[in-house]
Amino acid sequence: TYLALSCWIILVELPKRVRVADVAFLRACSFLVMRFHPGKEVFTVLFLIRNVLIVLTPLIPSSSGSLFLMAMLLATSFGLIAYYKPWRSLLSTQVDMITHLALLLILQMGALAVVDVQEQ
Repeated sequence: TYLALSCWIILVELPKRVRVADVAFLRACSFLVMRFHPGKEVFTVLFLIRNVLIVLTPLIPSSSGSLFLMAMLLATSFGLIAYYKPWRSLLSTQVDMITHLALLLILQMGALAVVDVQEQ
């Protein structure tokens, strides 16, 4: 799958290929790492895993559990972005942080209206 292949490229192949200066490989895989500061390519993997987990959160049977997990994923992602600032430009980092805060705000406001139905 795309996630597994991307993880293998970033975590296994990229360090080896950078050491031997394989320019063709770096150019072919640049779409995965060109957005981040050098040395922070692991954020590609973190963002892909975060996105998969966010997509899977509605599968949790409990609405409150699903909302809690999504809020924790977004809050953790926000904290990592705020601390490490992986994006190449400061503006990208700021936009990403503002987007995370907006999503968290919408999620928390929506959580106030959710009522869990007890099944008999």
